[in-house]
Amino acid sequence: GAVLILSARRPLRAIKQDLSTVELSNLKGAMIPTDKAPLELLPIIEEFNEMVGRLRHSSSNQKQFAATISHEFRTPLTVISGFIQSVLNRGEEQLPDHHKQALGIADTEVLRLNRMLSDLLDLSRADNQQLSIRREAFELIPNLEQVLKLAKAAYGNPITDNLKELPYLEVVGDPDRLVQCIGNLIGNAVKYSEKGSPIDLHVSSDDSKVTVCVSDHGQGIPADQLDTIFERFTRAEGVVLPKGESSTGLGLSIVKMLMEAMGGTVSVRSTVDEGSLFSLQLPLSDQP
Repeated sequence: GAVLILSARRPLRAIKQDLSTVELSNLKGAMIPTDKAPLELLPIIEEFNEMVGRLRHSSSNQKQFAATISHEFRTPLTVISGFIQSVLNRGEEQLPDHHKQALGIADTEVLRLNRMLSDLLDLSRADNQQLSIRREAFELIPNLEQVLKLAKAAYGNPITDNLKELPYLEVVGDPDRLVQCIGNLIGNAVKYSEKGSPIDLHVSSDDSKVTVCVSDHGQGIPADQLDTIFERFTRAEGVVLPKGESSTGLGLSIVKMLMEAMGGTVSVRSTVDEGSLFSLQLPLSDQP
């Protein structure tokens, strides 16, 4: 009797294990094999497999929709921004200040929409295994100088760095995506800090890796939120957005996705009312 019970439980345990590995992000391997299943369970397993098929179809349509919308929206937004810039440039002396201010706000909102669409497009491509991330050796400091130049032009907060103190550093990763990640972190630091509060970019290295840190003296993040802030569409509870600002909850999930695709990591330390420090790590290149 005991032998029969054990032999009956064996396929049930196998099915339970198959079920425990099912994830929405990987429905291709979610089907449960029917060849070794007990006859009594076949109708249930077949119905489950049909449900997985429906979910797969629905998920595929949703991903395709997100990719199409993100791609198609970017062209008209670029045109709108181009016309706004054209009017501002040609009417610099003729336009009243309140008109220039209104056009400037409109252009800022267009740029913000473009960034959000880029984030959605990156996520959609990643879900479809279509995101192209390079892993190549490149010189770090010129790319960091590019980030700082863009950030200082975009934000009023003072941004300090230690780039002039660094030796030659060559890392492995995607230089364009690293610029995107650091720019994202600096933008976050500014958003959650007081106007004029300093931001710092600090680089260090050891025998195997380089660490790039972006730190601020802003609101900080509650300790019980640190494990969730890198999830999609998630924003730390208890953190207040400045007036006029918004957040999709995508920025940090994009940073995590891109850093891991490059073979690097991202981590955070934070204290409420004192500030946050985000660290990006990439491996050093073995090339001379």
